[in-house]
Amino acid sequence: MFYRIIRLAVLPFFKWFFAIEIYGGFNIKKDNKVILASNHIAAADSIVLAIASHRKIHFIGKKEYFTGKGIKGKIIKYFMKGIGVIPVDRTGGQKSNQALNTALQVLNKNQLFGIYPEGTRSPDGILYKGHTGVARLAYLTGSPIVPVGIQGTNLAQPIGKTIPKRAKVIVRIGKPIIVERVNQTDINYDKLRQLTTRIMTEISKLSKQTVNSKIYGIDRKTKLNKNE
Repeated sequence: MFYRIIRLAVLPFFKWFFAIEIYGGFNIKKDNKVILASNHIAAADSIVLAIASHRKIHFIGKKEYFTGKGIKGKIIKYFMKGIGVIPVDRTGGQKSNQALNTALQVLNKNQLFGIYPEGTRSPDGILYKGHTGVARLAYLTGSPIVPVGIQGTNLAQPIGKTIPKRAKVIVRIGKPIIVERVNQTDINYDKLRQLTTRIMTEISKLSKQTVNSKIYGIDRKTKLNKNE
């Protein structure tokens, strides 16, 4: 109910504010487990994805979003909860397993799980190497992966800016990458890296980002063909 209130009362304002154009929303199927894998260029990306999706997206977010003090802290806490962010301690070690287990619980309930394979916001707008966690989730659950490319949020909310400015934002939602479920004992690094590279390649086509030459083997200043 709280999510519906947020979507009806708050998200339309953000949709207008960011002047959002959405393409390929039909690629997010209605009633099955799905992994939404997106590039990450601004703090506002999770809000933009919530606007673009007709389904509630469950994200993993740092627990600090939920521990702020005062009125501002409470507003952030309830807003994050309202758009589907799940607090997780990301300090490493055994606590890192909590993030994986939380994601598995979401997908095993046939829900929509959102993830940024790069792990954090790009500091310079370049698409960086994806972590293999998204591939592991897909193999363990047999969930299709829907790649997403976001453009413009880094201009609306540059790093270091808390309050965004109005700017055009484009969200392109790609065709699902179908993944067959695999036993954990049969999952190895080569299999994970191969799928992760495929995911990041699709994201790069959708986001039109310059890619990191050390990872993708093309010139750092060369942009992908806009028609790809």
